[in-house]
Amino acid sequence: MDRDFPPEEESKPTPTTRSIQITAAAGEKVAVSIELAESAQVELQVVKQRIGEPPARPWRKTLANPAQVSPLKQNSAKQFLIRHQQVIFIVLALFVYLASRFIGLDRFPIYFFTDEAIQTNSAADMLINGFDSDTGEFLPTYFVNGNQYNLGTSVYIQVLPTLIFGKSIWVTRGVCVLFTLLAALGVGLFSRNVLHSRFPVLAILILAVTPAWFLHSRTAFETALAASFFAAFLYCYAMYRQEKPRYLFPAILFAALTFYSYSPAQMVMLVMFVGLIFSDLRYHLRHWKTVLAAFGVGLLCTLPYVRFLIVHPEENFKHLQILNSYWTQDYTLPQKLGIYFKQYGQMLNPYYWFGPEQIDLVRHVMKGYGNLLWWSLPLVLLGLGLTLLRLRKSEYRLLLLAVIASPSGAALASVGITRALFMVIPATLLAALALDQVIHWLSQVHVRAAISVSAAIIVLLGINGYMVQDVLTNAPTWYTDYGLAGMQYGARQLFGEVKEYLQEKPGTKLVVSSAWANGTDVLVRYFFKDPAPFQLGSIEQWMIQQSPLDDQTVFVAIPEEMKQVQTSNKFKSVLVLKTLPYPDGTPGFYFVKVSYVDDVAQIFANELAARHTLLTASATLPDGTQATIQYPKLDMGSLPDLFDGNDNSLIRTAEANPLILKFTLDQPIDLSQVTLRIGGAPSAFSLAVTPVDGSAVLSVEQKVPTSTDYRSVTLTLGQTVATKEFTITLKNSESGEPDHVHLWEVSFK
Repeated sequence: MDRDFPPEEESKPTPTTRSIQITAAAGEKVAVSIELAESAQVELQVVKQRIGEPPARPWRKTLANPAQVSPLKQNSAKQFLIRHQQVIFIVLALFVYLASRFIGLDRFPIYFFTDEAIQTNSAADMLINGFDSDTGEFLPTYFVNGNQYNLGTSVYIQVLPTLIFGKSIWVTRGVCVLFTLLAALGVGLFSRNVLHSRFPVLAILILAVTPAWFLHSRTAFETALAASFFAAFLYCYAMYRQEKPRYLFPAILFAALTFYSYSPAQMVMLVMFVGLIFSDLRYHLRHWKTVLAAFGVGLLCTLPYVRFLIVHPEENFKHLQILNSYWTQDYTLPQKLGIYFKQYGQMLNPYYWFGPEQIDLVRHVMKGYGNLLWWSLPLVLLGLGLTLLRLRKSEYRLLLLAVIASPSGAALASVGITRALFMVIPATLLAALALDQVIHWLSQVHVRAAISVSAAIIVLLGINGYMVQDVLTNAPTWYTDYGLAGMQYGARQLFGEVKEYLQEKPGTKLVVSSAWANGTDVLVRYFFKDPAPFQLGSIEQWMIQQSPLDDQTVFVAIPEEMKQVQTSNKFKSVLVLKTLPYPDGTPGFYFVKVSYVDDVAQIFANELAARHTLLTASATLPDGTQATIQYPKLDMGSLPDLFDGNDNSLIRTAEANPLILKFTLDQPIDLSQVTLRIGGAPSAFSLAVTPVDGSAVLSVEQKVPTSTDYRSVTLTLGQTVATKEFTITLKNSESGEPDHVHLWEVSFK
C-alpha cells in the first residue's frame, strides 16, 4: 500500500557562537578578517576590556555576504534608526535645548545688562580701531570693563556677528547661546563615550532644565561661555584618557579658552592642571611624546597672558581690590586661607545649590527654583557615591576633580553663582550617571529600560517647556525692585521709547536718567551711535545747582528722582508728559518738564552756604591720639574709615569740593608728612600746619594728574613740627561744585 509522506524539510544551518580573545598592548592596532560563504551572514559583537577593569559597552554589527540580500538591506531605514538612535536622540535633544534658549531670548532675562552690552561694544570698537584696544594693544588679551580688565574670549566671539549684523540683543545673546551648545554637547558626549551611558540624551536634557544654567545660558555674560569651554575641555581630556592621545591637543585649546574667558576660571584651570598631573601621571609618562607636544601648544597659549602681565603688572591685584576680596585686606596668611576655605565650603553646601532661598543678586536667580533643581539632589548624591566607588577609573577621578575645582575661583572673592557656574557641568554629569544607573536597576526588576527612559525624557521635556512658559509669563514680576539695587530693568524698553520720542519731537533737549543701572553710558553706546542724540544725566543736577532750563528741555526721571522733584522747593511747575511702566504696572520712567520758582537763585545761594558749613566729630588717630575733626557733610563712610588701615574703606563728600579736614588734637604730635590714599581723579592737595610754639603756619601744596589706578600721595613739610592743629584740603581739580570727593586713607609721620 502506497503512503504519501510529507516532503522532507530543507535543512537549515544551526547557528553557532564562537569567541576569540585578542590581547594587545596600548596603542597597538588589531585587524581581524572574516570570510563568509555565499548566502552567509554573521552577527559580530566586540567587547573591549582593560586589564583590571570591567568590560566596556559592547559594539555590535551585522555582516553579510553581498551575494545575499541581508535583513539590513531589506529594512535599511529601520536598521539605520536602531544603529544610530543615540546620535539621533542627541541631535533632537540639542534642538530642544536651542529652542528653550531662543524662545523669547530678548524677554528673559528681563534686563539687558551692561556686562552684556560691553561685549559687543568692545568688539565694535576693536573693529573700528583696526583690531587695537583703546590703549593701543593689538589683539589685546583682555578688554576693559568698568575699571578692570576682565573681558577676553567673550569679546572675540562677538567680532564677526557684530561686523555682519550690527548691534542687537538677539545677536549678542544668540551668539553666546550657540556657544553654550558646547556645554550641552560636551555633557552628552561625555555621558555616551566616557561614562558609556546607554541614554546620553538625559545629560543634555538635565543641563537644559538646570535653573542656574537656564538663566545664564540666555545671557551674554562671560560666565556661561567659560563653563561651556570647561565642559568641552572635560570631554576632550577624558577622550585622551580613553587611549586616544590626540584628544589632548583640543583639550589644551579648550582649557586656554576657559582660562581667558572669565577671571575665576584661571583658578579653576590651575586646580584642574595640578590635579590631573598627579591623577594620571603614569598615563602621561606612557604617552610622553604626545604630552610634550601638547605642552608646547600650552606654552604658546600662555603667551597672551604673559604679555598682559608685562603690560599690566598690577591688574590682578587691582581686580581683587575692586571685588573687595579679603586677599587685599590686612589679614595674616592663615586668616586668609581660613576665609578662603570657609567660602569654598559654602559653595559645596547642598543648600546653596538646591535650596529655594538664594543669597545671590536677584537678577542672577530664578525665584523658587534654586540654582540646581531640588529634586535632582538625590541623583547628584547617588552619582557622587558611584563616582567615589569607581575612583580607580580615570574618568571618575576627572569627574570628582571637576567638582573640587569648580568653586575654587569663586572662593577668592565671595560666594556667587556667576563665579561658581562651572559646578553645573559636573553636577549634570553626576545626575545623568545616577539616572542611568536607576534605569538599569529598574530593568533588573522587569521594568523595561525603554519605558523608564521614555518616562524620564517626557518629564524632562515637560519641565523644560514649563520653565520657558514660566519665565516668559511670570519672571517679569518675580522681583519688583526694578532699579539699580535690583533687576536694573529697562534698557530695551527705555531706549526704544527714547528713539520714538525724539523722532516725534525733533529738537527736544532730552536728559535721560543714568541712575537706574550700572554703566548706563555703555548701554547708550549699544543702542545709539556716537554721539547720542540726548544727554545722559539726572534731573537731580538741576536741583543741586541752578542750570539753564527752557521749554525744550525734557527729563526722563526714575521714581526716586520724581519723588525728589515733587518734594523740592525749586520748581513751580512739574508736567508729566508720559510714563513708561515697569512690568508690574507701576510707573518706571517719567518724561517730565519742569520750571524753576522765581526766587530759585536765593534758594541755591542759601544751600551753597550750608554746603560749606563744617560738621564736627571725634576720632582716634592710629597712634592713639584723640582728635576733634571738622569736615563737610558725607554721603559715604565715616571719619574712622580714614584711619583703619583698610584701603577699601573710604569717605565721600555729599556735595562739597574741596574736602576740608580740620584737625584739633588733645596733645601735640611730631608731624613731618601726611600721606593720602586717593582714586584716579586729577586732584590738588594742601596741608597747613600750625606749630605749637606760635611760629608761622607751614604750608605745602601738590597736584596730581588723572590715573587709572588708586595711589598714595605724600605731602612733605621738609621738617618735623610739633603741632596740635593742622588742615588737610583735597579738591577734584577739574570739577566744580557740587561734586563728590573721595578719600580712602590718611596716615601721619
